[in-house]
Amino acid sequence: MPRVAVVGAGFAGLAAACDLQRSGLEVTVLEARRRVGGRVRSATLANGAVVELGAEWVEERDRTVRDLARDLGVALAPVGIGFIRREVAAGTPVAEAEQEEAERVTREALARLDDVTARRLTLGPFVDNLPLRDPQRRLLRARLQGSYGADLGTIALRSLGGGFGTEESAGYLRAAAGNQSLGEAMARRLGDLRLGREVVTVGWSERGVSVLAAGGEGVQGGTEALQAEAAVLAVPHTILARLEFRPALPEALGRALAALPMGVAAKLAVATAAPPPLRARQDVAVPYWCWTGRGADGHARSALTAFAGSRAPLETLRTAEGDPGPWLARLRALNPDLAFEGDALLKDWSVDPLARGCYSAFDNPSWDRTDLLSRPAGRLAFAGEHTAGMESGTMEGALRSGLRAAEQVRAILSAARPGRQS
Repeated sequence: MPRVAVVGAGFAGLAAACDLQRSGLEVTVLEARRRVGGRVRSATLANGAVVELGAEWVEERDRTVRDLARDLGVALAPVGIGFIRREVAAGTPVAEAEQEEAERVTREALARLDDVTARRLTLGPFVDNLPLRDPQRRLLRARLQGSYGADLGTIALRSLGGGFGTEESAGYLRAAAGNQSLGEAMARRLGDLRLGREVVTVGWSERGVSVLAAGGEGVQGGTEALQAEAAVLAVPHTILARLEFRPALPEALGRALAALPMGVAAKLAVATAAPPPLRARQDVAVPYWCWTGRGADGHARSALTAFAGSRAPLETLRTAEGDPGPWLARLRALNPDLAFEGDALLKDWSVDPLARGCYSAFDNPSWDRTDLLSRPAGRLAFAGEHTAGMESGTMEGALRSGLRAAEQVRAILSAARPGRQS
C-alpha cells in the first residue's frame, strides 16, 4: 500500500490526511507542535469560558467547514454578533446606517473598476479615494487593516473580493467546544499521527519522497527518517520557505514562497465577572477591536476577546513582550461596564516560531503568482491557507486546500503506477 507523508497537522494537513486515508492509502502525519490545529487554537479561561486564540469565524457560506462539522458530529453555535458592523468606542461614532452606506459605496466603486486597474491597485489608495466622510473612512481603514494583518498600502485590491460588506450576524458560527475540537476530531480518525516531530529536510525525486524530522515543540530526541511515495506539505509558507529541499524546489515556486508577505496579528481573551451584553467595538486609533459572544448554550459567555492585526497596533499594545497588561488597560477603558477576573490569555502569532505570522497578506506581485503556490512539484503537493486564493486566511480555505492537495496526490500516484500508458 502506498505511503503518503503529510507535513503539518493544521486544518489543511488534517483534511488532506483524512481524505487520503479514506482512499485506502497509508498516511503518516508529522506535526512539530504538541497539539493539532496549527493556527486554530482554542483555550479555556479560568471561569470555563471557551475562547479562540486563533482562527475564529465560520460564515454561513463556509460549506466545507459546516459539512465537516456535521460529519464529525461537532456542534456549531451562533456567535450572536457580526464581524463587519462595529460600534466605534474610541473615535468619532459611525452609525450603522453610515456603515452600510460605506459598504455600498465600496461595492459600487469595485464594480466600476476594469480588470487592468484592479490588478495594479492596493487597498490603501482605493479606500482613501472613496467618497466617504472621514469617520466612515477611518472605521473602514481600521477594520481592513486589522483583518488583513498588514498595512493597506501593500495589500492587493483583488484580495477584497466581490462580496465585500455583506453581513448577517446570525450567520457567524464557531465550534461550540472550540474550533480546535474540529481538528481534534479529524485527528482521532488518523492511524499514524506523530506530534512533536518537526520536519527539517524533504528529499524528493521521481521515485519518491524522504522526510527527515527532529524533535519539535518541547520535545527532546534524535531524528527520524520517513520514506513515502508522495507527500503533502501543509505548513505556513513562512516555514515552508525555510525547509531544506533536496533538490531545491523549482526556482519560480521558491521565489513565490520567499516573496509572499505574511500578516501579523495578536488576540487577547479575558474572563468577565458576569455574562456581558453582546457587543462588537472598534478602537480606530490603535487600531484593534473587541467583542463578546454566545457560548454553546446560546447565552452570552463570560468572556471578552480582542484582536489586533498589522505591525503598528502590535507595537502599541506591546504584544511581543507577552504581557497582556497594556492591552488590558485599553480594554478596560473601552468597556467600563465590564469587570474582568482571572488571568488574561495573550497570543501574538507574529512571534510564534512555527507560524511567524497569522496568515498570508497578498501584495499584487504575489497575487499574480497564486497558481504557483498550489501547483505540485514532482511527488510533492502543497496545502495551506496561502494556497487557497480568495479563501486565504480562513479555516474554509485551509480545509479546501487540503482536499485539493489530496486529489493531486492521488493523481500523482496514479500516474506513477507501473505499466500505466501515457
